Amino acid sequence: MKKTGITQSQLVRLQHGENEVLLELTKLYRPLIWGCFRGHPFDITAEDWQQETMILLLQTGRNLAADEYRAFTSYFQKACWRRMQRLKSPKNNCMEQTVYLGDLSIEAILPKQGATLRHLELYVVNQITLDQTIKPLRATYDLMRLGYLQTEIAQILRCSTSKIRLDLGKVRKQLEHG
Repeated sequence: MKKTGITQSQLVRLQHGENEVLLELTKLYRPLIWGCFRGHPFDITAEDWQQETMILLLQTGRNLAADEYRAFTSYFQKACWRRMQRLKSPKNNCMEQTVYLGDLSIEAILPKQGATLRHLELYVVNQITLDQTIKPLRATYDLMRLGYLQTEIAQILRCSTSKIRLDLGKVRKQLEHG
């Protein structure tokens, strides 16, 4: 049985961004697309994978010249396989951290003047970073946020003021680098 692939005219139409050719190629490469989906992680739905493959079709079409249409199938197959491997990889899914904000609403978290979603994003990133700091640094930072002076924090934690200053500097660096 002869394996059919994309034609040169379909590749040219794909490069020009025609929607009809996307549907044609989705039907043509259906076994390849859903063959890669067989080993999917549980958090990826069929609709997500279909959208990912459409993006891969467009990217593969842009990366090839019109006269290289015979290589399209192998490039697309490798792109699908690599994308699925990246989606399965736990190191690429590390942004799925949950920060417990309690019963606070978004309006309560944001500053009253000039409130933007960027402020909320920075707040969440800072909470994630602070949750990953070691306990003595976290205690120092929490006392500073409550309004205690460095000398008062040193008395509460029974250490020197220079140690408190050093610890607060470490926390600030962690927050800056996120």
